[in-house]
Amino acid sequence: MERPSPVTSSQRCGRRKIQVSDDIYTAQEEDNLSSVSGAESPLSDMDLVDDPDLDDLLSHELDSPDDMEDSILERLGDAPPPIPELSAAEEMAEARSWRNCVVAGQERHIDMKVIEPYKRVLSHGGYLSAGSHNAIIVFSACYLPDRSRVDYDYVMDNLF
Repeated sequence: MERPSPVTSSQRCGRRKIQVSDDIYTAQEEDNLSSVSGAESPLSDMDLVDDPDLDDLLSHELDSPDDMEDSILERLGDAPPPIPELSAAEEMAEARSWRNCVVAGQERHIDMKVIEPYKRVLSHGGYLSAGSHNAIIVFSACYLPDRSRVDYDYVMDNLF
């Protein structure tokens, strides 16, 4: 009876040797040499753009921001009107609706009037546990205020 050959460590781990062709080794050596010589004279951005190998890797179907059509906000229609600047008396007459809540142990006063245009996309997802006051709220980014608004930071502070 013939004795089986001893089990090697690579067979125990489920690994096996894979033969690698010699041209892969030489290609890696050439790449290493070119990267060392490239360190002495760095390539400009234009050299990278004109590289045919790089062109093959990049998908021509991807759009850059310049190539994209109108933004989603432009397709959805007009942006909500800006909130008018009011004097203290006008503000009291306007009777802005304020809500108080505790966030991370700090009491916050939220201007409900400023977030009115964005309330239609706020979606209540539920509470973390029964009887808990920790709510999960889902936002849709396409209806958030535009960064170019003068009062953008104020609106975002009240939304979040």
